[in-house]
Order: sequence, then C-alpha cells, then structure tokens
Amino acid sequence: MILLLVQNSLIADMQKKWVMPLISDHPEYSTAYDHMKRAWLDTREEALKERRDIGFFFHPDGQAIDIRDGANAFSTLQVEQLTALAIRTGSNMERLAKESLPVGCEDVYDTFDHTQLRDNLADSTSTFLQEHNRKLIEPLQKTVLDGLLQPGEQRHGLVGRDGQLDKMAVIHFARQEDALMENAVTHFNVTCGVPPREFQIKSLLYESLREGSLKWRNMYLLDNRLAIGNPDAKKMTRHELGECLWLCTQMCTRPLAFSLAITRPIITHLLSLVGEDIRFRDTHIFVWAFPRVRKDDTHVMSGTDVNRIMQSLSKDLPVRLTCNMLRQMYTTMFSQLFPSEIFNGKTKHMSTRVTESPRGAGPFTCHITAKTPSATASSASVAVTTRGHSSRARSRRRTIAAPAAPTLKATSARVDRSAAMTSP
Repeated sequence: MILLLVQNSLIADMQKKWVMPLISDHPEYSTAYDHMKRAWLDTREEALKERRDIGFFFHPDGQAIDIRDGANAFSTLQVEQLTALAIRTGSNMERLAKESLPVGCEDVYDTFDHTQLRDNLADSTSTFLQEHNRKLIEPLQKTVLDGLLQPGEQRHGLVGRDGQLDKMAVIHFARQEDALMENAVTHFNVTCGVPPREFQIKSLLYESLREGSLKWRNMYLLDNRLAIGNPDAKKMTRHELGECLWLCTQMCTRPLAFSLAITRPIITHLLSLVGEDIRFRDTHIFVWAFPRVRKDDTHVMSGTDVNRIMQSLSKDLPVRLTCNMLRQMYTTMFSQLFPSEIFNGKTKHMSTRVTESPRGAGPFTCHITAKTPSATASSASVAVTTRGHSSRARSRRRTIAAPAAPTLKATSARVDRSAAMTSP
C-alpha cells in the first residue's frame, strides 16, 4: 500500500512537471511538453542541415573530398581550399597581433622570440608565468603598456590628452582580441588533425585552475611550438582527462603565444581598471573579451560559437564547417588512407602510459614511440625533452601508434550513422 502511494505521488509529480498546464504560461506553451515540441519545430529546418549519416569519398589523387550530406547531395571540397583557409587565418592572426600594438611599439612583435621560451612541463604554472620566461616577457609587456597609456597615442587612444583613461576606447581595444581568437580557433581546428569535441574547446586552459582542487593546464611548449593536450574527456575516468595531444602550427604558435603572453595580461589589466568582468581571462585559452548574454558559457567560446566562427571565416567553402564534421572527415581519412598498423577498421591502436620519475629529477621527457599490432612491424620514435628545475619534476612516457615512413593509399571512404569515432 505504501509503495502504491509513493508511485502515485511520483506519477502526479511528473504529470505536474510535464503535462499539467501552468497558469503563468502563455496558452500556446501550456505545458513543458508543448515547449519541447515547439522548440523542435522552430529548430527542425536548421537541425536537418547536419546529420550523422554523411559520407566522405576521397579522390584517388588525394586532392579533393566528395562530401554527401543527409539529403544525399554531394559537395566537393578541395584540399587547396582548406590549405588556403589555414594560411588566411594564420596570416590574420599575425596581422591582428601587430595591430594591437601602440604607435612606436611595432617592433615589439618582431622582438618577441617564442623560441627562447622554455617550459618546465612538471610545473602547473603557465609557460608564460614561469620564472625563467618572465624575464623575457615582462620587459615587453611594460613597453607595450607604457605605449598604450601614453596620452594622445594615436592608434588606440586609450588615454586622452587630459591623462584620463577612456573607458569606451578600452572596450573597443579589448574587442580586437576576439577577432584574433576567432582566427586562432579556426586555424587550430583545421590543422590539428582530429579536432577536439565541441564541449572540450571551452574548457582548455593555458594556466592551471587552483580553485578547490588543482586542474592542470592544457597548453604546453614542445619543440618551440605550442601544444594542447589532456582535454576534458567524454567519459570521465579517475583522472577526468582525455589522453591526447594536439600540436599547433608554426604559423599559429607565434601570434597565439604573443597574444597570451603579452596582449592578454595587458587587456585584462586595463579592463580591471575600468571595472569590467575579467573572470576566466587569466586561465582559459578561448574566451570572449566580454561575457555573452546567455545562461551558460558566458565567458568562453562554446561549441556553437566555434561552429559559427568557422562558418563565418569559410564562406567560400562548399560545405558548412563544424567541429563534428571535421572530426568525422579526418577520422575517416586516417582510418582509410593510413596503414592498418595505425587504424585497423574501426579500432584505433593507441595507448598511453604515464610513469613518474624519482623525486628530484630535473628533466621532463615526452617520448612518443610507435606501437603496432604486429610484432614484426617497423617502428619509429620521437623524443622531446625539456629541462626542469622543480623538485617534483615528473617524466611522462607516451606511446602512440606511428609506423615508420607510412605509405598512403588513396581510396574512398564513407562514414554512416554507426561509424565509430575517435575519442580524444
């Protein structure tokens, strides 16, 4: 009897929540269920533009990809078009980084040499805040900030001739950072291989979060190039991280490093002076200069934001770029065109092993070694070592599939609704 009463109570609660009209609601939206139906009708046309049962067919010469959409219509994407997009966004990043400098400080960008930076990978502190790098970065920051605060500076005009900081000029100056980060996230997604999932981009950190438990940074400097790794995983494990590593291009590394090391701290300081919200700016990579008016992800670039950004910067392409579409395309390309030692059907032969070095060890070694299913398969390895000075330095050994001198075999490929995806 008691169980029956509990069940009836639960049923009544669910009916009240979903199918009982609410007095305060508009008659057209009388129940939560009606809300859901109305939302689907409003978004149906847009949602049908991207479906999971799309296909990718690679030309024998490897220079074009035929992409079939959900309506069984084909579009041909030339590899040259993706190359042009990567070059254009990379060039835009460098141009925007230079345009952020005040008059008289144009040579600061050329003076900034990211190859002189060193990253102690055992240190949770951002690459740009580590002591040995601050000696190189802080003089450049001071030069740029002094130039911006010079009364009558003609390019940005942050300080009037009366010596007062112009809030509207600061806001306009800060918004210029958005354009650089939009080009950065597009360039990164197009060139990094299988890109991150949509929800992972907004949580990528260049400085570790220390609110409560420590959340380790995602950005590192490996072999003079920025690298992003260990994003939030789709399936939370004990470490709550996905074990993967993306390497930025040389074209992207310098302007992005300049922005995060020089421009970002200066803009954050100026925004604090005029009373603006500066949360997330000192930790997250892809952020907006000013919060968006919405319920969630107000400060960071959400997956929807990233998709919209990529489409706005690639209007000349015959397809609509999204994170999901790029993931499927690159996954299919790697699984079909690379030797079976790397991808065997729907199985990705990759493994990662993390080992700790003895306490007090200085060097941090990131070692990448080939691993194949066949005991006789050839292998190759690449090692990147960065010297560290922390008493708690660690050594992590990463092992991934990578055959020596792979031979690409052109073929056609198709991804359907049941296709298995790689899961960074």
